[in-house]
Amino acid sequence: MQLSTSIAKDSGSEPTMHPSLEQLNLDALPYIDGEMDPDIRARVDQLILEEMRNPRFPKRDYLADRPMPELNFEKSFFIATELERVAAGKPMAPLDESRYAGKKPDPGLQGDLQAWRTALNNLRAQEEHLGNRIVNMELLQNFAPDVWLAYNRELETFKGNLDKELESLRKEAELINLSRKTKQEEVAPRLSNLTRKRDETLYTNLELQKACAMLRMEIKRLRTDVASKAALEGHKKNENEVEEDAL
Repeated sequence: MQLSTSIAKDSGSEPTMHPSLEQLNLDALPYIDGEMDPDIRARVDQLILEEMRNPRFPKRDYLADRPMPELNFEKSFFIATELERVAAGKPMAPLDESRYAGKKPDPGLQGDLQAWRTALNNLRAQEEHLGNRIVNMELLQNFAPDVWLAYNRELETFKGNLDKELESLRKEAELINLSRKTKQEEVAPRLSNLTRKRDETLYTNLELQKACAMLRMEIKRLRTDVASKAALEGHKKNENEVEEDAL
């Protein structure tokens, strides 16, 4: 006898399942089934593999039927150049930090007004950059501790919500497993009784088949004996008739 247990509302709440899993009908009874014979286990493993090949069963490579996105990296000059560098095994060029240094014009350009203007513009950019850094440092010094504490509180709240959800899912799983265990243990005596009756019926059927086979053999033997006896009597009758005709 098979006890079919559907993946559904075992604990009063409906878990979210894969659409194809909702159509599956499981008949395993792990809480009352005993140890399996190695040959039976091998057969069960084979059946599981066959079931996993079923189109209704969710595949591990569920993205296999979806095409890869077209990235078109080759259309970007910078990405193509970088890929060529990596393929050639060349090291990455160091960052150019010359624009961060406040240098005066080279000795050969000391009298060039444009060179001095370029150097002055660079210094002004560095001054603005340093000013922004100072402002950022002051903001961090004044507000960073409170912002960091607030961020940590948000993370703690988020973690607490996740912990509650995890605990809820664990309790739900425990209730489902407890419900399945209770149901299986409730039907275990009946299942055992039906299994015993099935075995007794099978044994009785085998005994009946054996008795029927013996009866068929006995009938065949009796028919053979009757046919032989009739043939012998007919032969004797013919011999008597021949002797009477001779006299």
